[in-house]
Amino acid sequence: MNKIALNNLLTYLQSLNLTTRNRQWLAEHLMKPQKTTVVEDPTQMTKEEFFANIAEAERQIARGEYYTQREGESLTDMLKRLGAL
Repeated sequence: MNKIALNNLLTYLQSLNLTTRNRQWLAEHLMKPQKTTVVEDPTQMTKEEFFANIAEAERQIARGEYYTQREGESLTDMLKRLGAL
């Protein structure tokens, strides 16, 4: 919520004729944290897996196991040459 909306909300709340009990309830519920559910994503790799993949890619490059785009070759042509398209 932006600052103007928050100020309008505050002005509205202050204009209400609330009992002490209602004010206490409102204060408790305004600041109550929202319940969130964490859902594991089985397709997302862990930080350890990510860095292991980076390390393996570096080893492959060091062994010369990589492909480069030829001068003047389009990306589409390179992918066709590699059998990816």
